[in-house]
Amino acid sequence: IIGGSDAYRDDNRVYTRHGTIPSSQLLVTLSMEGMARRLGNEASPSKALRLQHVMWNQRHRQQLFFAAVAPRRKLQLAQANVAELLAWLAWLRGGELFNLRRDDVEIFVGDDAVAQGFCAAAMILKLKESTKSSQTQQADVVVALNPSSGLKLGYWYCAMVDLHQQLCPNVDMLFVHSNGRPWTSHYFRTHHVYPLLYLQQAQDDPYLKPFDGTPGKRIEEHFFSMHSYRRGADSHVHKKHPLCRRAATTVEIYEHGRWRRRHKGNEAMPTHYFEMPLGDRLMITLECM
Repeated sequence: IIGGSDAYRDDNRVYTRHGTIPSSQLLVTLSMEGMARRLGNEASPSKALRLQHVMWNQRHRQQLFFAAVAPRRKLQLAQANVAELLAWLAWLRGGELFNLRRDDVEIFVGDDAVAQGFCAAAMILKLKESTKSSQTQQADVVVALNPSSGLKLGYWYCAMVDLHQQLCPNVDMLFVHSNGRPWTSHYFRTHHVYPLLYLQQAQDDPYLKPFDGTPGKRIEEHFFSMHSYRRGADSHVHKKHPLCRRAATTVEIYEHGRWRRRHKGNEAMPTHYFEMPLGDRLMITLECM
């Protein structure tokens, strides 16, 4: 994009000015770049994880956490649990998740939660890149601290923050190594996700069993991005599960995913300007996840 989006150049170095019809290749290029930024460069999207895998990972790290002696090791395990829970519950992309800072997170419990219109303890995440349709507006993502499935976001976030303040009080970013460098999606998946998925596979998990390690059938080749959590959680909320109270509505899914719903043009005008209150936006994670 050149000159404040007044002109564009495609792969053949063909320039197009604002107000003219661009080449078809330019439209494809812009679309592919947008999809690659969100789903990666693979032809097929990263395979979806399921709630059972997330809960197994959480329990396993919890056992390691209570067995650990070194505070640094405890912090690492707490960070891994929080990162996974936010990826599952908040549908965060890798760049959004691993760039979170302390000031980006607000916790509301008790009277503070009621004052905000919440019926339960909640977390608000302030993100800069908010939606696919507008990458410049800031959005708030609302997540329940204690979802109906039993996931313990509130507990692990508090444990992480306490250890974080003890070990690295001057570091603002939440997910960092001991040297202060931020975590990446690749690091998280390589050190905190893949080893646990292989452990579940060894216990004859039917979903993971087909990935036997041969070329083209390795776990790393199919769960290659944080989109595995977002995609799995999106599929999860479409129907009621035993641990959850209900399935999510279409409006809740679009709002939580920060997607703009395409209208047919015959809806009532208020539909186009509807904005779900914060208290209502909490319910998808509280009751459906």
